[in-house]
Amino acid sequence: MTSPCHSQSNRVCLFCRSASVDEIDLGKIHEKVDVTVHYFCMLLSSGLTQNTRVSDKKSILGFTLSDIRKEALRGRRLKCCFCKSKGATIGCCVKTCKKAFHLTCGRQNGTMHHFFNDFRSYCGDHIEQQNFAVRKSGKKSCIICLGALSTLQAPDTLSSPCCKAASFHRRCIQQYALSAGMHFFKCPMCNAVKEFQAEMMKFGIYIPDQDASWEKEPNAFQELLERHDTCDAESCLCPRGRQHSESVGQYMLSLCQNCGSFGSHKACGALVRKYKNLVCPPCSEILEESEKKRRSEGVKSISKVVKKSAVQRVRKRDSRALNSQVRLRSGQQPLLSALNLTEVTERLRSLRRRQSRIYYY
Repeated sequence: MTSPCHSQSNRVCLFCRSASVDEIDLGKIHEKVDVTVHYFCMLLSSGLTQNTRVSDKKSILGFTLSDIRKEALRGRRLKCCFCKSKGATIGCCVKTCKKAFHLTCGRQNGTMHHFFNDFRSYCGDHIEQQNFAVRKSGKKSCIICLGALSTLQAPDTLSSPCCKAASFHRRCIQQYALSAGMHFFKCPMCNAVKEFQAEMMKFGIYIPDQDASWEKEPNAFQELLERHDTCDAESCLCPRGRQHSESVGQYMLSLCQNCGSFGSHKACGALVRKYKNLVCPPCSEILEESEKKRRSEGVKSISKVVKKSAVQRVRKRDSRALNSQVRLRSGQQPLLSALNLTEVTERLRSLRRRQSRIYYY
């Protein structure tokens, strides 16, 4: 996966003082009135909060212009620990650390940032390292772009928590997250979702809550509205060609009622009837194989059904005999008047013996 080229904007960001347009490291650049800011610079600035709705047209994604100007004014009193210039609005969240920096400077010096909950930032001295599974032999390569990885513990390298042998560049996995979105971002190797997303967010990957980019393209699902319109018989008998279709008659084009991707004129006879449906030869073979499998499994299940019904019959007889016994003890008229209590007891014993000797039919 190739990284997008860095481009320059006509106006510089109010926070990092950079005109770079880099959506992977800095987020999209937004302009409104006299304010130009990177999206990540707003999210990670220590003194800036969203005080209005994202849909508010007078704000930039929930950040009011007055709050943005106040935060930029606060940053003028803070000096970046990397470039030594003022305007650093991002600080390390460790209480004992007093480092402040621009986002652009921090990215170049191995800082890490969380894009959830409190949007915390960490300098290079306080970032948490992943527990990598180191291979005994061979070089590590990014599974996305197939490029070589510098070192396993480098800040620009991440590893999958579910597939220990899978590692990738931070920019590669960040570009993948921006493209897939929250609903389609998963491990490239095993498709794990929850564990993979939690690990990536923990180590500084921004996952936008949006649909995948391929679903937002114009006419992305237009092919679903297309209908197959060709006769696929080996020898088409229609004199007007394979794509000709009539509303009725021998040259009416019918489609497979199972897959819908195979057509045939009625005169060509390429479709066969299976279970009251016209299906194509490939679907017919699949249905026959599934029917054979169903029959073989049905033979095994018949014995279980027969045993269950037999047990139910014996239990029903047993309950009737018990009912008769209860009636005899209470002095009521028994269901079996010709049987006395001793005979009922003997019948109960024989019923229980019969229940224990049920065989498969």
